Amino acid sequence: MKRFAILLLLLRIPVTPGVCVDSWKFSIPIGARGQPGRVDRAGCGVLFLDPTTLVAYQIEPTNVLSARGSDKSASFQLHLIMLDRNSGRLLREAKWPTRLRASSVSLTSAGLLVRADRELLLYSKELKQLASHTLPAGDDPWHDVWFVKTSPSGRSILLVHSDARRSYYELRDGQDFRLLKNWENSTPTVSDYFSISDSGIVRPDGANQHLLYTQFAALNQVVIGQTFKTGCAISPFFVTEDLIVNVGCDITLLAVTGNVLFGSAVRGAVVDTHLVSYSKITDRLGVLLITGTAPGVLDRDSKTQAYRIHLYAVSKEKGSDFDLPIATLPQHNFAFAFTSDGTGVAILTDGTLSFCQLSSTGAEQQR
Repeated sequence: MKRFAILLLLLRIPVTPGVCVDSWKFSIPIGARGQPGRVDRAGCGVLFLDPTTLVAYQIEPTNVLSARGSDKSASFQLHLIMLDRNSGRLLREAKWPTRLRASSVSLTSAGLLVRADRELLLYSKELKQLASHTLPAGDDPWHDVWFVKTSPSGRSILLVHSDARRSYYELRDGQDFRLLKNWENSTPTVSDYFSISDSGIVRPDGANQHLLYTQFAALNQVVIGQTFKTGCAISPFFVTEDLIVNVGCDITLLAVTGNVLFGSAVRGAVVDTHLVSYSKITDRLGVLLITGTAPGVLDRDSKTQAYRIHLYAVSKEKGSDFDLPIATLPQHNFAFAFTSDGTGVAILTDGTLSFCQLSSTGAEQQR
């Protein structure tokens, strides 16, 4: 049976198993009749609201048809739960009507930013609504795309509206959602593969060979880091205000100044990647990778693909390898996140949320 594995890769030192201890599991009911639906992989997530509070969300079918001509969907809902990290006890729960795609939950300095289709809702950590905003529809429905990004600190929220001709940017405050600045760009934004800090945006160039950094509202773009092989610079993620992880043919951790701090080759061709989690306290970096040959339109066999989390010790000294079996191959959705101190990892697989305590690492045992 295919299994997920967390691999800590830095130096080729023998595998050290058994360093992850399951603490608890929590099952999230899916749908009004408990019927699991085909859920988009990007339609779920795991977040640590604070050191003791865990947030998980997923998009679920409601088994209710939307009314004809209605702007709001009743067929799906965004389901959010808050749990105690230590016990797995349910603290709070909320649901919002939404569509299958274009829904997410992000951390902000105030608490949580919920996107349910075109509705943006800012909540406190106690799930009290602080602000709301509706993303307006463009004139051309075929070229009407909204992207919503938050910075690692949660102090900045960037809204990007793109049509066939231009991109329109709104920078908002993560505490109260007030507008800080807005600007336009003559180049449409067609890809979600960009990330923001509290100062600017990082994205791959058109040839996927360089990472480009742009300060908010600035026109000039600065090339940062190394030159990647064609097609490799595909997924940059800000993990702190000054550090970027790029996932391509290699996993690279680099500073905004361009200094490469860590690099490791990926075994197999990367088909897709959506999730990155980083603990700056322990220098532990986790990346969800889907490697292998992407199935064709008529190919439903995923045996040629391997889903796994790679766990890296991004230390300037030495590290070691170990293998942590986590879960079976997900059928619908998957997400994970580290605790802020890097000592634990929460994993959401097909409606089951589990917390795993990383009691020690091979790197620690080697020292």
